[in-house]
Amino acid sequence: MFNMLYRGLQIIVLLMVSIMLSVTLVKLTTSPPLKMVSVDVASIIKAFAKESGKQPLSEHQQKRLSHDFANALTEVNQAYAQEHHAIVFVSGAVVAGVKDITSEIQAEVFSQIDLKLA
Repeated sequence: MFNMLYRGLQIIVLLMVSIMLSVTLVKLTTSPPLKMVSVDVASIIKAFAKESGKQPLSEHQQKRLSHDFANALTEVNQAYAQEHHAIVFVSGAVVAGVKDITSEIQAEVFSQIDLKLA
């Protein structure tokens, strides 16, 4: 009688350990859920055009600045998505309920290309 009870407890403990290991394995191998955020790219482009237009630049310098801006905008969005485990949507594709990170992205992009907002 005691041996059967002892054997039953062993099985229960083994099952509990197995379940705990399974849960731990799932938590370690499953990535956290993605966040969704939006960026108003059009407003960032308008702000860039407005601010870069105030600077006395040659055509070559303007092209270079525009190229740097486009690269920075792409890189900053990709970095944000990776660092925050997020999907970045254009704000026009979002109806509601998503955090807007436009000002954060714009500040970082302008910082990278050394463009100051007036």
